[in-house]
Amino acid sequence: MKKRIIPIILYDGKTVIKGKNFNNDRTIGSVEAVANLYSRRNPDEIAFLDVTATHEKRSPNFEIFKYFADKFDIPFAVGGGISSLDDAKKCLSSGAEKVIIGSALIENGGLIQKLSGALGSQAIVASVDYRSDNSLVYSHSGRTITNIDVLTHVVEVQELGAGEILLQDISRDGTLKGLDLKTIKAVHNLTTVPLIVAGGVGNPEHFREAFEIGVSGVGAGAIFQFTKFTPNMVAEDLKHQGFDVRTQNYHNPSLFTERSNT
Repeated sequence: MKKRIIPIILYDGKTVIKGKNFNNDRTIGSVEAVANLYSRRNPDEIAFLDVTATHEKRSPNFEIFKYFADKFDIPFAVGGGISSLDDAKKCLSSGAEKVIIGSALIENGGLIQKLSGALGSQAIVASVDYRSDNSLVYSHSGRTITNIDVLTHVVEVQELGAGEILLQDISRDGTLKGLDLKTIKAVHNLTTVPLIVAGGVGNPEHFREAFEIGVSGVGAGAIFQFTKFTPNMVAEDLKHQGFDVRTQNYHNPSLFTERSNT
């Protein structure tokens, strides 16, 4: 299976935002404008996470999903505000390939079983947000701490039927300082489904470190928004290192070298 580089786009319903440690206080631009930018970069897939929908008790913005589907032919997953089978069905019928569920799973563990039974486990991604400084799971985009250990939660959501797991380290989010490799290794040893990791990616070396552990994908936001790296540049570099990574529309390693040295 090819390794995946997945841009993660955070938004508050309409506007793309980004910060550090899930404090997303920096405005990037409209969701439509950012989506159009990534459509030209042609990544393998994209994850769109509405980080305020659950907190504000909003339903997902299905119209934006339809816009994504109409504008570009890139598989995308969506998360935020999905709390029922009906929500998930509407996301998929609006063009999403997968739904990402996080807070709703903590409040209702049986939801994964219900969704995977109706839609297939391949369409269900369980989002596990945690902090590496205490190994506890958080909900509501990092606003609410639980007493659930991250490893315990990973095992549970997998057994309940999640087709993939998105593991996000809040304490490293947006820092560009590197992933929490210790927890990633521990989680990878417990999982039999594809594992996507995120939180702290700042250069192509961080992707390599995660892929060497054996994860299926690496999600990243800040590196693609605040540095000169693009998904295809990173993919090309990893390909030259021997990783089976899909690359598209980027065939100039010299440009990668120039940018990585700036």
